Amino acid sequence: MKILRTLSLSAFFCLGTLVAVAQTATIDSNFVLHTAKGDIYGTLQTAVAKKKMPVVLIIPGSGPVDRNNNHDKLVNNTSQMMADSLANHGVASLRYDKRGIGASKAANPSEKDLRFDDYITDAEGWINILKKDKRFSRVYVMGYSEGALIGAVAAQKEQIKGLISVASTGRPIDQVLREQLKPKLSPAMMDTCNYVFDELLAGREVPKVSRRLALVARPDIQPYLISWFKYNPALEMAKVKVPVLIIEGENDGQVTKADVENLQKAVPSAKMVQIQGANHLMKKGTNEVADNISSAMNPKLPLMTEFVQAVVNFIRG
Repeated sequence: MKILRTLSLSAFFCLGTLVAVAQTATIDSNFVLHTAKGDIYGTLQTAVAKKKMPVVLIIPGSGPVDRNNNHDKLVNNTSQMMADSLANHGVASLRYDKRGIGASKAANPSEKDLRFDDYITDAEGWINILKKDKRFSRVYVMGYSEGALIGAVAAQKEQIKGLISVASTGRPIDQVLREQLKPKLSPAMMDTCNYVFDELLAGREVPKVSRRLALVARPDIQPYLISWFKYNPALEMAKVKVPVLIIEGENDGQVTKADVENLQKAVPSAKMVQIQGANHLMKKGTNEVADNISSAMNPKLPLMTEFVQAVVNFIRG
């Protein structure tokens, strides 16, 4: 365990006035979740304080990303920035390497054995650990993108104080993928794609797929897709019994207006916040593909202050 000092300087608006938040001394410690399929490793970041503090479980986004929401060359440090910002406001956080990634690689050596429900079980396990920790007054769950769906399902089973959904779609992922693939595939190839997805929705694997579709539906990941396709983010979020904060970026190229409307209809009691000028990572940018890729590869581009403010206000309120 070592005491660190956060490098970022956060700021937030209070009664219309810009108030600077001083750098806060923090304690970073390694945390381990023991599961039947292997150990999951994470980082607990807390502010140095003598009193109990709230804690946020940060669930990373889709794809093979680590505790900081990074993957290969896509290094953006989004989750680490969020943890630093929360600590500056006296809020602890736990972020972790997804099963099969980084320090948690041994927990899932083969992609063929991975299921979406494994991610949900992992989140439930982390929540239980945090609830038992005497340092924390209450537990919140914040999920990015795919993590928002994982958090919503986990929040139905584990008693938490609130759910924070960030950049979540409002439709099952097969619908989102079909929409994203349609402009990139020929009509004939799209018909094949629809057939494969329909089979997976029915719980049936397709042993052979074309090289073009292998990236999204190769046989080894089909069991995972089957387990993922059955969940509808809007419906799952509607089952959550605790306060919900839904945050979307104005320039999120992966979340449509229909997604936001679906979430609003499903969870009318939720607090909805749209961050003006924010992209999918809650950083300043446009909805252009090139700009989003550039943002995902820029570890120095900060989170938008309005995003951090919305999260902190929800936890305090």
